[in-house]
Amino acid sequence: MRHGPVKQLGKIDFRMWRRWLTAFIGLILLLAAIAGYFVIAEFHNPLRQSNDEIRSSLFEQTPLGMTQAEFEFFLETKGWKHTWTTDEHGRKLVRAIVGEYQGFPWWVFVEVAWTFDDQGKLFELQVDKIYDSP
Repeated sequence: MRHGPVKQLGKIDFRMWRRWLTAFIGLILLLAAIAGYFVIAEFHNPLRQSNDEIRSSLFEQTPLGMTQAEFEFFLETKGWKHTWTTDEHGRKLVRAIVGEYQGFPWWVFVEVAWTFDDQGKLFELQVDKIYDSP
C-alpha cells in the first residue's frame, strides 16, 4: 500500500539544488560586501595616519598662539575627555584621548598633549599612540 509519492534516495532535484546554491552564493556575496565596507571604512580612519600627519591636522584646528579660552571652547565642541596638568617646566598641559581604532590584534588609542606658555598661549602639540597590548 502506497501513501503519496515515493522519494528515491540518490536522485537529485536539480531545481531545488540550484535554489539552495543561488541563496548560498547570494549570502556569501552579501557577507563579503559588508566585510569590505567595514575594512574600507576602518582603513580610511584618519587616526591611522602617522603621528606627524595627525599633528599637522590638529595644528590646523588649534594653531600655535591660540589662547586657553579659545582652546577650552574647542575642547567643549569636540567633547573629548581631558585633564589639565603641568609639565616638568611648570607650563600648563592638556592631555586628551582624541580617538581609538582596532589595531591587529589590539586597540590603539591616540593621545594628544597641548602645552601652553606663561602667557596662556598654545606653545606645543604632541601626538602619541598607545597600544593596548599585553
